[in-house]
Amino acid sequence: AMTDTQIVAALGIIHSPTSTQQQRNEAQAFCTDVQNSASMYPVGLSLATCTPSGEFYADHVRHFGLGIVESIIRSHYAVLTPDQTSLMKQDVLRLVAQGTKDMLSETRFIKEKVCTLVVELAKRDWPQRWGDLLQTLLQICGMGDTQEELVLMVLGALPEEVHMYYDTSTSISTSVMSDQRKKDVMGAITQALQVLLGLFFNVLANHYHLFEKTAQTDPIMNKTHAIIVTAVLRTTQAYIEWAPLSLIFADGNDFVGAFCHLLNVRVFRKQACECLLLLLNRKLEKHDRDTQRKYLATPFAHLGLFERAMNAPAPSGGEEDDYSFHKRLAQCLSLMGTAYLDHDHLALSTSSSPTKAAQPNSNNTASPFIIHPLPSPLPPFFVEMYLPLMLAFASHPSLIIASFVLPFWVHMLHYHPPPATQTSFLIPLLKVCEQKMLPIGDPVKDNSSQVAHYSRLDFDTSHEFFQFKTELNPLVFTVSNSIAVVSPVSTIQYLASRITQILSEAQAGADLSVSCMYLVSVSQLLER
Repeated sequence: AMTDTQIVAALGIIHSPTSTQQQRNEAQAFCTDVQNSASMYPVGLSLATCTPSGEFYADHVRHFGLGIVESIIRSHYAVLTPDQTSLMKQDVLRLVAQGTKDMLSETRFIKEKVCTLVVELAKRDWPQRWGDLLQTLLQICGMGDTQEELVLMVLGALPEEVHMYYDTSTSISTSVMSDQRKKDVMGAITQALQVLLGLFFNVLANHYHLFEKTAQTDPIMNKTHAIIVTAVLRTTQAYIEWAPLSLIFADGNDFVGAFCHLLNVRVFRKQACECLLLLLNRKLEKHDRDTQRKYLATPFAHLGLFERAMNAPAPSGGEEDDYSFHKRLAQCLSLMGTAYLDHDHLALSTSSSPTKAAQPNSNNTASPFIIHPLPSPLPPFFVEMYLPLMLAFASHPSLIIASFVLPFWVHMLHYHPPPATQTSFLIPLLKVCEQKMLPIGDPVKDNSSQVAHYSRLDFDTSHEFFQFKTELNPLVFTVSNSIAVVSPVSTIQYLASRITQILSEAQAGADLSVSCMYLVSVSQLLER
């Protein structure tokens, strides 16, 4: 009979730097035979758990043992007896409950492999032949922080598995799941959504509260809570883009308030922003009026948090991370504004500045917004708080960020032009268009401009940069044209004053190359 010792020895040869290529090939062939054998389940389970002395094997050995179990599930599960499959399901859930090290010591790839086993079994048997899976997972979730993270990973992977492994180029699904099995699994998930979303929000609120509480007193527990907050944000992403909005905005689930608050917590902000982006990118389905109002109003209730997140100073060495975050934030804000404008049957108004944000663990779901028929002017908060944020992002030196926010400006100016009393932002926006038309930002040849600094983060070659800029320019022209349509006199006056200013500066001794560059930019806007 094959022993654990033989497999451990073979794995040692594969990973040893002193092994010859022939030794590695022989050991690899041996391990492949082991992994393909249906009778190796007890050995795989033994390697995945612990040694005869009660200690864990090395991580690569444990991963191989888990791989044996996964291979049997994938290749031989259909021929196993009901008793064998029942035992396998018990063993796998036991791995989740007590088969890993504590969460701070365990490696990510072991956690993921354990969760994969649960998901692979669920794909084949849940809910018809594994009716108590969810109930058991929730019980395991309450056993401790280590188990809580694993259960969250499982719950996040389940809905993703239904939609994964689809080759968009050939329209061929490579998933083992039949259409009927996909319907069965998604039906079970959908039936449990109310419970699951409630669980996710409670876990998020509780562990964020504990994360704050332990920030200065217990670094180990603080890291533990940070890991779980990150895990629940990732899990929520698997649900937030398709779960019914009525459940996402149900009383007690202040997901949007929590996400907005976490935009200002550096360790969580990217995951929180991703949650918002997935939610805001949804089409506003036909829900009851209250749900529609919450969908449109709640993000705007936290504009102050968006502004603070945008203006937060970057720590030393964190500029690139900030830039990546700001790109996602710009997308969120653009989606918010477009959704509001596109659903003008609901309007938002407030008598006070919408800056106070709910804590993730707050039960306060009150909103300063109310519904009323949409008047011609835009609400004050939209002009006074939201549009300045969008103008700031449009002014960002990055052309990528400009490409995210300029479509909003085109949409607003074309379909929802403001009245003459609310056009103070138009000339600053026209100045942005002038800046975007300047022939600067080459990531290879331009070593001085801020545009080039961000171009080097986005483009590898001058060709890539100029190709993108060529595609962006028509968008800039469309914005300037829309401004001219809304306020033609102000537009002509501004462009005329700029030409006079540029010529005066040139006569006074300014750098002629710079003057010509600005003159070309303004003349291009005039031509359009």
